[in-house]
Amino acid sequence: LAKFRADPLKYVGTVTDPVTRERFRPDRNHPKLVRDGRIIWFTKVENVERFRAGPEAYMPPMIGMQGD
Repeated sequence: LAKFRADPLKYVGTVTDPVTRERFRPDRNHPKLVRDGRIIWFTKVENVERFRAGPEAYMPPMIGMQGD
């Protein structure tokens, strides 16, 4: 977990912008924020602002591991 936290982009694959539902592979130029301990990447800054205005509409549910 420490390695992931130090450089999450090294380990992440394709993600989904929660606002536009666009699938993309983030890089250091993509905006992101951390919410409830999760890193959320966006395709553009405008989507971050839309997300902040109403995150409940965009947050996917937390899915736990089987047995949690």
